[in-house]
Amino acid sequence: MALFIGSILIMSVAGFALSGVRFGSRQEQNKLDFPNVVDRELTTEELTSILQNGMIIVEDFYEINCTECIERNAFLQTFFAQFKDFAIISIVEANETSVQIIGSGGRIKDITDMEFTQENMMDAFCEAAIAQPRECLLAQI
Repeated sequence: MALFIGSILIMSVAGFALSGVRFGSRQEQNKLDFPNVVDRELTTEELTSILQNGMIIVEDFYEINCTECIERNAFLQTFFAQFKDFAIISIVEANETSVQIIGSGGRIKDITDMEFTQENMMDAFCEAAIAQPRECLLAQI
């Protein structure tokens, strides 16, 4: 009888342990599988999904004959490559030149006239970011 009760206790502990095991964390299961740089305009569903996953969107619209836009595009891609889990860049050829950040709550911040330096971009990014990387958190200290 003691062996029977002991085996039930051991099995219940093993069953409880197995019920707590998850295959992949919740964050990994909900993680958005989307490239960091997109060379088209995002759909409304994609915008919504990206923002719901706690990321920001940088929309870079440029005219085909804009020479300074090529440098700006390269800078944005390089800057946000280090924050690929926090931001997605949409680079779109258009009839206008503008750059905007869509952040928490769908807030849109126009950064077209901003000087594109590492420090200025970091400030704009950290201000808009929903989920902030440690670089933003350390800058607040």
